[in-house]
Amino acid sequence: MKNLILLVFGLLIFIPKSHAGIGPHIGFGAPYITQFGLDFTLGDNITLSGGRNSIGGSIDNVDISLAMTEVSLKWHPFSGSFFIGGGVGSQTLSVEAEEELTGATASVDVDSTVTLAKLGWMWGKADGGLWFGIDFTYVIPSGGSVKVKADGLTAADEEFQDAQEAGEVFAETSYLNITLARLGYLF
Repeated sequence: MKNLILLVFGLLIFIPKSHAGIGPHIGFGAPYITQFGLDFTLGDNITLSGGRNSIGGSIDNVDISLAMTEVSLKWHPFSGSFFIGGGVGSQTLSVEAEEELTGATASVDVDSTVTLAKLGWMWGKADGGLWFGIDFTYVIPSGGSVKVKADGLTAADEEFQDAQEAGEVFAETSYLNITLARLGYLF
């Protein structure tokens, strides 16, 4: 990790300021409401990004949390705002429910590795400073693991098996993440 940090700062020193930058970004979209991360641009054509995306909430007695951590490489083929890219990451879905009458709880946790395909725009990236963007990311999960915990249920019970199956379906289902607005700053 120390060598990576030295490499990044070394590149920033030797590459003209107009062609390199590093800075934070925040955004929102669907399904991930909260998005934040760090961008590193190298020249006019390459941007390396790391980020964390999440959504969570409660409905009645059910708490839901979905989060994805990602690292992506974006290529700007025309040295402008438009980019195509790809990346990798991991996602976690947690669902916990409580039965009102008995107070019994059940939870399902799904973890999987994801591959990302990206398409979008980063207006203002070439100028440094403040930039605005939107993007579309196709999330392809693989290698999912599902953990079900339920008070009073065994793996042979139908409800337990239904929860396990629903978690496995999510762990294998690809989906589109749309970033409606992303705002960043490059130093």
